[in-house]
Amino acid sequence: MLENVYIHGWTATSTAGSGSNSHPVTLIAGGGGVNQVFDHMVIDGADSNPEVAAWGTFPWFYHMRDSIVRYTDQGVGSNCHDIHDNIFEYFTTTLYDGHTNAFECNADASGSTPNVFYNNVFRHFQPSFGNGELIWFCPNTTPEYWFNNLMYDTVTPGHGQSWNVAGTPIYAGCPNTGGQYMFNNTLVDQTSAPCYLGSWNSTGGQYIQSYNNHLINTPWDGSGSQTGHCAGGPSSSGNLSMTDAQATSQGYTTGSPGTVSSNTCANDSTAACSPSASSANTKGAGSNLQSYCTTLASYKSEPAISFDAANACKNGTSDGCAYNTTTHTMNCPVNGVISRPATAAWDTGAYQNYGIQAPTNLKATTP
Repeated sequence: MLENVYIHGWTATSTAGSGSNSHPVTLIAGGGGVNQVFDHMVIDGADSNPEVAAWGTFPWFYHMRDSIVRYTDQGVGSNCHDIHDNIFEYFTTTLYDGHTNAFECNADASGSTPNVFYNNVFRHFQPSFGNGELIWFCPNTTPEYWFNNLMYDTVTPGHGQSWNVAGTPIYAGCPNTGGQYMFNNTLVDQTSAPCYLGSWNSTGGQYIQSYNNHLINTPWDGSGSQTGHCAGGPSSSGNLSMTDAQATSQGYTTGSPGTVSSNTCANDSTAACSPSASSANTKGAGSNLQSYCTTLASYKSEPAISFDAANACKNGTSDGCAYNTTTHTMNCPVNGVISRPATAAWDTGAYQNYGIQAPTNLKATTP
């Protein structure tokens, strides 16, 4: 268990490291075949040489929660299972091989409790950010639930994919047969469909169950040699596509230049890309997915995981954690959450904008 750890201040000479896939600095290396817990971790290269460090090289991310990773480049792990309330920001490109991923899972956990990925924020990546993936999943025979995640100002066209789900036959370790449930995410200016499976997936695996995702200037399905399985899946509804101009007119984005994309989120430091207009199209536009929350709560083998995930499913995103750049501490969650209705239509996207808001006196602290 690694808890309340602050990793920073790394440097490397200009000649350190050589060849492909070479990072002179690895901040968290290896899992040794042991499931690991990362809790209230701060990895902050703002005072470092961010382009020389892989923040993670094959740890076993069995649990990663309430943490922030910033000003670094490559993260790839194994045995990912319970990943929530994290912020990934200000990523850059490695000086060495150019292949960078913000969060890559080469192997997901197998067991009786679903793998869950929720309340994570990806934002403010540098224009040169690698040729890899923003998120790369390896779904297997265990069900996976991905919800309440937010991505904006992250991808430069021509630099890799944003949300990538691997599958057969090339990645034989990713059979993609357990069922993938992707719902209530907000994705802004991404270069690939949120349910992009890669051209290798055209002959195997299940379609992703895609509901209630808010896609601002983000393609709905794959194109060219890519094989997208959003629209072709057995069940996909409540998803809402929107241009940058439409999003700005309704208060989701500001219309001003972002770090990478042409638009950045409104309310960046509090509730980024949440609607501000009373007539915002995401309100009540989604499907009611309380059945997903009930299913998550029914898993008893790891109640601490399933109970927390089921509760998060019933609410809009909490936007990860607040990070204090002076004390280098995390305060989780950033915002109070709003309950999604038990029977009425949900909002599309990561936010819920009507209902009962949990009392909170929390305040985000931004750079």
